Amino acid sequence: MPDSFQPAPPALPLPRLDAARAFADLFLFVLALAAAQFAAATLALRPVPLLLLLAAAHVPAARALFHLYRLPPAAATPRSGLFFLLLASLFLSPFLVWWRAFPGTLWFAANLVPLALVRMALLLRICRLVARWARANAEPGLRLEAGLVAGLLLFLWLLTAGVIAAACFRSGLYRHGWDAVSLHLSLLTPKARLAFILPDAAVLSMLAGARGIALQPPPR
Repeated sequence: MPDSFQPAPPALPLPRLDAARAFADLFLFVLALAAAQFAAATLALRPVPLLLLLAAAHVPAARALFHLYRLPPAAATPRSGLFFLLLASLFLSPFLVWWRAFPGTLWFAANLVPLALVRMALLLRICRLVARWARANAEPGLRLEAGLVAGLLLFLWLLTAGVIAAACFRSGLYRHGWDAVSLHLSLLTPKARLAFILPDAAVLSMLAGARGIALQPPPR
C-alpha cells in the first residue's frame, strides 16, 4: 500500500508526552547527580567546579517538576514532597565536597547522614512516582518493576550500612569516634565508591523503561 494511503499513527495524548518528558528529565537528574557526587567523593575536580557541577545536576529535576505539575493528580505522587526533597538535596550536596576537602571536620561529616537519607528518599519517591503513573495508566508490568526496584534499593542501602558498621566494630574504629570513621571513609578507593551508586543504576534502568512505555499509545 502506498505511504499516502497508510493510516497516520494515533497522536500521543498530552499527559503521556508530559510523563515521558518527566521520566527523561528525572533520568538525566539521577545520572548527573550520581556522576557529580562520585566526582565530589573522589575530588576529581577542584572544590568550586564541583559545587557548580552539583548545583547544575539539579536543573533537569526542575524541568521534570514542570512536566509533573501538568499531569493529572491521579497519575503522579504529590509533587510538593519531591520539590522539598530536591531543595534539601541542593542544600546538603555541598557538604560532600567540604567533607572530602576537610575529612576531619565533624560538622561536615555529620551532614553526610541527612544527605544520604535525602538521596535515599529521592530515589524511593521516584519509584513511587513511576508506580503511581503505571497504576493510573494500566501498566501493571511497570508498576511491578517500580516496586521491585524500591525493594532492591532498601536492600542495597541496608547491606551497605551493615558492611560499614561491621567493619567499624570489627576493627575497633568506633572507639575513636565519628571523626575517625569519617577519616577512614574518605580514604576509600574510587572502585569501592562505585558501590554507593548501584541504587542509581537500578533507578536509571527503571526510568528508561518508563519513558519508553509512556511514548507508546495507551492500552485499549
